[in-house]
Amino acid sequence: MNHPMLLRGKQVLTAVSVAFLLALPAHGSERASGKHVSFDEAYKQLIGLSKTDPRPLFVISSAVYADGIAEQSDGKQTVFRELFGTVATLLGDYDTAERVYGLPREPTSLSTRGPLKPIEAIEHLMPKISRARVFFMNESHGIVRTRGALLQWLPRLKAAGFTHLALEAFDTSATMADASNCSSEFRSDPVIESRGYPVLKSGFYTREPVYGAILETALGLGFQIVAYDIDGEDRMRGGAAILACVLDQNDSNRLVLLGGFGNIAETRGARPRDNWTLADWLFELSAVDPLTLSTTTLLGVSPKRIDGVTKPGVPYMLMDSAGNFVRSSLYDHLVFIAPFPGGQQRSIWNVVSPEREVFEIKRPAGWSPGLAFFSATIPDREAGATPSDACVATGDEGCTLFLSPGAYRIDAGHADGSASVFYISVPKVVAD
Repeated sequence: MNHPMLLRGKQVLTAVSVAFLLALPAHGSERASGKHVSFDEAYKQLIGLSKTDPRPLFVISSAVYADGIAEQSDGKQTVFRELFGTVATLLGDYDTAERVYGLPREPTSLSTRGPLKPIEAIEHLMPKISRARVFFMNESHGIVRTRGALLQWLPRLKAAGFTHLALEAFDTSATMADASNCSSEFRSDPVIESRGYPVLKSGFYTREPVYGAILETALGLGFQIVAYDIDGEDRMRGGAAILACVLDQNDSNRLVLLGGFGNIAETRGARPRDNWTLADWLFELSAVDPLTLSTTTLLGVSPKRIDGVTKPGVPYMLMDSAGNFVRSSLYDHLVFIAPFPGGQQRSIWNVVSPEREVFEIKRPAGWSPGLAFFSATIPDREAGATPSDACVATGDEGCTLFLSPGAYRIDAGHADGSASVFYISVPKVVAD
């Protein structure tokens, strides 16, 4: 087999390549290219994506999306977009994820606020966060820069005395009846703390590289991991019961939580109990009022509204000309995370892990044009370890990986079923 070439700046690295059978199902050339698959078939497969290799789903969904989904109901379009966007994040294609997942509309309350001044959030908020026992952040599952905010802040949160990190969508067998017992025995991956990194069985979003980096960083800092989802209905109440259990175990326990969208909103008094959120139920069960921060509410704000310099990927609070911060009745604080220019969403790695180097990987010689997938994993890790990074290549191009110095195994797969594995060593570049 011909050896693929890896380009890093002007340096060309060759890598030993051996045949490797990836988990891409043998759909045949038509299925693998995404042709002749209906919207309904793609939709059905996306609904079951939690137990499925995301690569074939990406191929199929890309073809269906390119053909157009406008004739589908609004509800089906929304679900398709969100699940397709989530699949794209798992594969490191953050540009496709943001494009198909979509951004919320700008809050109507901003229409009369005029230019907005950006204030870097971490320095303004850290004194308040440091006084809280529980700090909730939210994220958009398809806009990776929102979860990147937590990755940037983890060292400061640990230094402020937080002890536990609660995350969504860990695989667990805990039911509502088990929720008052916050033991790790219910997790499908009860030994993640001793291993130090997530694997396939850890959970769903943990398969995405930035999410994996959040876990690896948190574990390295000494955070204890809390899986707050339960298996079954009454998810918000069950999750809050698990959080309350953690707080009750020791008065010194302090909790950071990353949840999806409105799951962390504070709505007590505005909603019936059967529609309460994690924050609502936690206050009901423990009398602890979490400090809540939304990274998603302001995603739809146009950068043209910002009167000042912002760094892409960095969270900012927005202040109007009267000196008032943009706020919401649902959260204690809002941040605006400046977007990257089009086609550069993967540059989030330069913000959250600036020590990483850039590798541009070419597809193996002889591979035909079309979708190709690359993921980089540290070689001595367990099978199924979350990749350090992953990317998707189109046409006859390769793609870019952001990797810390060290050795990596690169798993490559083509939409037509071709597969390869090779190894690289990423040197540390010393600035001139």
